[in-house]
Amino acid sequence: MQEKKKFILAVPTVIIIIIFIIALAYLIYSKNFKPLSKEKAIELAEMAVTIDNFSCQLVIEQDGEEFVTDYKRKDNIVYMKEVDYEEYLNIDTSECVYVDRENKEAYTYTSDSVLESYNTRLYAGIQSLENGDYSYTFNEYEKVNGIKCASITLSNDSENIDMWIDTKAGMITKYVITNKSEEDGNSATYIYRYQIGNVTDEDVKVPDLSEYTVLEM
Repeated sequence: MQEKKKFILAVPTVIIIIIFIIALAYLIYSKNFKPLSKEKAIELAEMAVTIDNFSCQLVIEQDGEEFVTDYKRKDNIVYMKEVDYEEYLNIDTSECVYVDRENKEAYTYTSDSVLESYNTRLYAGIQSLENGDYSYTFNEYEKVNGIKCASITLSNDSENIDMWIDTKAGMITKYVITNKSEEDGNSATYIYRYQIGNVTDEDVKVPDLSEYTVLEM
């Protein structure tokens, strides 16, 4: 009789263990092997747009040349730095301050094109995914710069876009555009090296322009 009771008690325990193993196996499969649908890829990439504190060094490789731009964003203020200039952008108002430290000159203006350029560069992934002109292919999960990413290809008659999306933050880590119309398959590669939550108020603060020549454009 006692053995029968032990058997009855053991059955639910075994069932719970089996359910746990199945659930764990499905979780591992979903995170590491389950193909990412286009809808889920869009949801993932949209997460990046909501991040309002990050720094990013964007390296663009094209035609044997390399272009580097540093970005810092906090509280909807963006700081952008290329080799010979710095720019501060207020995302809410599209107001910009262009700073030339070497010549002690600054320009203030309102420009939707600067905001558009910023969005096109930093959020190329979501813009491309939402474009209905491309076919969508999920490739695999792989690491880029130590970050687990979903590898995706978008394609149409004129170009291929290969992108790698951070599976946690939704940020793009790498983005490659290949032109099909050119014989050599001319391409541009965008490498994103970013950190989240490391930007301070001082990082995006417009410098003291009291000793600058300030022009309004």
